[in-house]
Amino acid sequence: MGDNSLFKMKIGLFGIVLGLGLMGLAPWVWGASPLKVSASTLLGYDNNARLNAERKEDGFGEETVTLVYKTPVSDAVKLRLRYDLVNVNYFNTSDEDVLWQEAGAGLDFDFLPKTTLETDYAFSYFYFHEDNLASSIKHTGRVGLRHRFSNRMSARTGFGVSTKGFEDRKLREGEGFLSDEERSDLRYTADSEVRVKVTDALILRPGFIFYRNDSDDQFHDYYDYNAYKFYTKAHLKLCPNLSASFKFSYERRDYDSRPVIDDANVIEEADVYIGSGGLFYKFHKNITLGAVYTYRQKNSNEPSQQYSSSITTLGLYYSF
Repeated sequence: MGDNSLFKMKIGLFGIVLGLGLMGLAPWVWGASPLKVSASTLLGYDNNARLNAERKEDGFGEETVTLVYKTPVSDAVKLRLRYDLVNVNYFNTSDEDVLWQEAGAGLDFDFLPKTTLETDYAFSYFYFHEDNLASSIKHTGRVGLRHRFSNRMSARTGFGVSTKGFEDRKLREGEGFLSDEERSDLRYTADSEVRVKVTDALILRPGFIFYRNDSDDQFHDYYDYNAYKFYTKAHLKLCPNLSASFKFSYERRDYDSRPVIDDANVIEEADVYIGSGGLFYKFHKNITLGAVYTYRQKNSNEPSQQYSSSITTLGLYYSF
């Protein structure tokens, strides 16, 4: 067994053991405390692991762990803490293996009846085992409002700023030469979402996100663009132990000055579509079996940037 395979096995086992260990200890240690623990262990198949025209298919294993802690600070202020871990290991395409971790904190201020001011900060780290150029550290801050119109309808909106610094990717100067400095991106985001409980069994969550990505890479301002994303999520309870979830999103990307390869006078534009559906069966109060199918497609006037792919996963979801 090579060093790469051994590393992937260790990381995968670490995710599984950590998740199961935390879930097993949480009810005994924390009792009825505000700490909530959830995790999953999945096997999946991706028919285009690298999201390009080569369409290299591969299987993968995935483990997740989420810790959420909520507690009141006062009658009008609530504290939120969160930690997420996602570990993905492809069986053959090792350069797509990723370990993602994020830790965040937020304060909610109830300053008006049914209206809450949300403040959040998150620190995240993406580690790609083979592709060090993609590994990055990200800081995100957000301020928003959430209002409850009734027991069946609520809405939220907010504004966020994030900085993303790459660990080993040099920025390019205007002439295309690599600089000694690492590339970093600045992103501004505006978001909104409405949650509607249509019936006791059906919940809809349509939303919209706008973000502006501004990179310090100067070559054709290659990573500078505006994006507009519309999405709809749905959760349907089919029977006491069986539920379904659906999501569809459409994203439009308009690049500032990224030329297509065949014509320097034409600037790239792209449309990204993502649709997913899943079935979940709860056979224990803390354990659910789930199957999810996701289809992704990117259309662009730059042929090299077009792709489509589908991902299928089957696994166990735990919550305490």
